[in-house]
Amino acid sequence: LDAQVVQETSRAFKRNFGPLSYLISAAQIAARQPPRLRIESREAVTEEGSFVLIGNGRLYGGPFPFFKQAAFDDGLLDVVVFKRLNYLEIIRYLQNVIFTAQISSPEEAFAFLSALKQILIYGAVSDADMEKGQLRCDCNVSVRPEHQTELGAKIELKNLNSISGVRRALAYEIRRQMSIVQRGERMEQETRGWNDAAGETFPMRTKEFAHDYRYFPDPDLIPVKTDALVTEVRERVPELPKAKRTRFVEQYQVSPYDAAVLANDLELARYFETAAKGAKKPKNIANWILNDLQNALGAAGKGINECPIPPEALDEFVNLIDSGKISGKQGKDVFAEMFATGKTGTAIVKEQGIEQLSDISAIEALCDEVIAANSEPVADFKAGNVASLNFLKGQVLKLSKGKANLQIVGEILEKKLK
Repeated sequence: LDAQVVQETSRAFKRNFGPLSYLISAAQIAARQPPRLRIESREAVTEEGSFVLIGNGRLYGGPFPFFKQAAFDDGLLDVVVFKRLNYLEIIRYLQNVIFTAQISSPEEAFAFLSALKQILIYGAVSDADMEKGQLRCDCNVSVRPEHQTELGAKIELKNLNSISGVRRALAYEIRRQMSIVQRGERMEQETRGWNDAAGETFPMRTKEFAHDYRYFPDPDLIPVKTDALVTEVRERVPELPKAKRTRFVEQYQVSPYDAAVLANDLELARYFETAAKGAKKPKNIANWILNDLQNALGAAGKGINECPIPPEALDEFVNLIDSGKISGKQGKDVFAEMFATGKTGTAIVKEQGIEQLSDISAIEALCDEVIAANSEPVADFKAGNVASLNFLKGQVLKLSKGKANLQIVGEILEKKLK
């Protein structure tokens, strides 16, 4: 995120949720240079001097050896019988990233979270599978009239479990708050949930403040020096989406749009690179991946990791077309057979005997024979009837039993008839 970490010591803070549970925030890092995350045509930038909280949290029960009923981390643990508390069973490790990003619309929030999710996956921080609860989002929403500079009450939307849900929830909440302001009513700071089925937010509780949680530095955990750790981690940061997109354009000559689609999925990007690293025309590899391969995978309900065509086999197949051994039209049929059977393109071409004739001297001999046998169409072409060339090409194709490379045939005929 291009941040410069200025704070060299991490402190642990304790936040209480009730008699049996609490959260320890294990790291607090301040940024001198605000983190930046480019989204589409603009940047969402944290405010100068703001804190970015990045670290592990542990949520677990209090000091009682027995308990009857407790709910931890939104119902992840719910025990209704007496049993001895095993701390290790109910620890929930969390990683928090808190931004004070300047986001002004649901669409920007969607783009921002999508970009952040990409970075978490690229950095092997998390699989970020929201369906498995691996990524959640809380959003603070405030509105103000156009003539007013100060924002209204901060409303927190809690535990949103999909990025598209964030977009829908923000759109609804903005409309709700605007309606309240327009009626001249006053809003109080509160926490609300999101009912995705109903498409509306609902009140959960009046917003608490730090003192309500008895928020304070944990006396049992000592501060940790983080400067050496940050230096070590920086050296291990892998290539991230933005850098990969730029490199794909420069190294493989794909369009910025294609580079963005390929880099959007880390596994797809790896597949492309494996296929394209030795390719003469890597852009053609990208075209087959983004069109035919993606369509076939979608129709089969498969991901790129389940692809029956290894990346090396795709490179070999595309080279069959680029070298003129098969036509683009034949390539469609060969590709479908590859996807269905797992066979290589070369094996299928050999089995079906469909390799194109691309030998120049052989095609020249066929063209000479056709020209000699078809004086009238030849005269028509020389007189300006361009359509006559198609007839002559068809005759060459017929002589070659359908195997002559039509592009080469056309080039040779035009050269000979000029």
